[in-house]
Amino acid sequence: MKKMKAAYKRSAHRKNKQITKSPPDHYTAMAQVHKIDNVFDDMDNLWAEIAQRHQTQQQTRFLKTQLKPNERVLDAACGTGRHTIALYKEGFNVVGLDISHKLLKIAKSQGALLLVRGDLRALPFKSEIFSAIISVDNSFGYLASKDEDQKSVFETRRVLQKGGRFLLDVFNRERLVYKYAGKQASARLFEYPSFQLEQVRAVSDNGEWLCDHWAITEYSGKKRVFSHKAHLYTFKELEEMLSKAEFVVDSVYGDYEKQPFKQDSKRLIVVSIAK
Repeated sequence: MKKMKAAYKRSAHRKNKQITKSPPDHYTAMAQVHKIDNVFDDMDNLWAEIAQRHQTQQQTRFLKTQLKPNERVLDAACGTGRHTIALYKEGFNVVGLDISHKLLKIAKSQGALLLVRGDLRALPFKSEIFSAIISVDNSFGYLASKDEDQKSVFETRRVLQKGGRFLLDVFNRERLVYKYAGKQASARLFEYPSFQLEQVRAVSDNGEWLCDHWAITEYSGKKRVFSHKAHLYTFKELEEMLSKAEFVVDSVYGDYEKQPFKQDSKRLIVVSIAK
């Protein structure tokens, strides 16, 4: 059994070497200049507990309807590897990518084998190497500007094969703007196995940013405070970004049950095809 595990790890390492490469010099320079203030990295194991509460099984069932068996999939901004691991168990050849060394370490400890540390704006992969790329559960929009988000979409297209699918799953801006914009910030308390989290959520007056402030009290008595924000996009804005990168929208959903997207849908899930 030990020999079989060792052989599999060597195989996984070879697969990583086959698809990765150092990005071009201008991408390398860009990655060095633009540092991401990664709140999720600072939260490390706490974020792992939060992530486990998310709808991983439901999301995986949905992803299986969008992916083809045995195709090479990139899980962009994979975090603790929830979807990377779930899709691997379903037989997909999936690679997890994240900028956070700590979150990738957690993903590895939970069973993910094909993991790469990298920047969405400078993906360390050969061109046209993946047949599908997924960005699930609000992993998109945390870069410093919309121009930076657009760069990540261009990079997604570069490493995706012609005819490949890009699945982008984000908050529905219209629903959140209606719920929060111009109103007093909303506070909620969440209980996790080792801590409590008080979340204060607001949307900027122009509706472009979702802002979260988290006050965490661990049951050991330790307290931590984190703040982060993410860009909010309308479907039209995402469609324009995708079009600039030579994608064409194939389908749009409002949840993981494949319901049609509407103004009050919880999710905005856009599936596009690389031209």
